[in-house]
Amino acid sequence: MVLGDGVWQLGAAAHEIAENTPGVAWVKQDGQREPDRARAFHVTDAALAVLREYFRPAEVRPFPTTPDGAGGWRHDGRYAG
Repeated sequence: MVLGDGVWQLGAAAHEIAENTPGVAWVKQDGQREPDRARAFHVTDAALAVLREYFRPAEVRPFPTTPDGAGGWRHDGRYAG
């Protein structure tokens, strides 16, 4: 095992981790004898698609800079500058 000799006897039974629990593993920290069971987050393709839509680029519109009212925004939301 990667964790070292005798870790299985301390409880790190990697063969008992179910296949339907992605991201589960046994880890060891320096200076700690016993292993810890850990789970990393699992990102699915569907979750990535939702994130892509959430963070898609916004529409950028020019800011009207004329103080006298010339130009500006039209009622249909477009800039008439």
